[in-house]
Amino acid sequence: HPVHCDAVSSAVGMADVFSSCLVLLALAAGECSFRTRSWLGAGAVWGLSLAIGVAAVFSKESGVAVFLVLLVYAAAERRSWVSPQSASCGVVAVLVCVGRLAINGSTPPLFVPENNPAAFANDLPTRILSLTYKAWRHLRLLCWPVHLSCDYSHGSLPLVHSLRDIRGVGSIA
Repeated sequence: HPVHCDAVSSAVGMADVFSSCLVLLALAAGECSFRTRSWLGAGAVWGLSLAIGVAAVFSKESGVAVFLVLLVYAAAERRSWVSPQSASCGVVAVLVCVGRLAINGSTPPLFVPENNPAAFANDLPTRILSLTYKAWRHLRLLCWPVHLSCDYSHGSLPLVHSLRDIRGVGSIA
């Protein structure tokens, strides 16, 4: 699918590639833990998948998504949100997020308007219309991948200021 090409072209450094490899490895280990017959072996492999997920997060922050995927996979596999795998995944995810904040000095990352102009728009309607348009555009690109870009920051998607803009009407529909 061309969206995968777009995602690959957005991998700009070794941290992105390393984190992606670790996420895939964690997902493979998580899937393997449900196929292991012994309870002890399954727990060890699940623990390994969580440890690999932790390494993915410390490689690149976006690796934290692996815990959500593992949580949903565990819930689907056990047909219940309440299981030892789900609980351990949730606890590890919270601990990793707290640890990552501690490493960053308990300060959130510093964002600048050039990276996400819609978030820094002065009025609320512009912010809502622009962010809704971005979500609609990404959904549309997933279904009909035309005009892909490796970087949607720095004003490459102009802000939507009013409903008179056709993009604003399309995003609300």
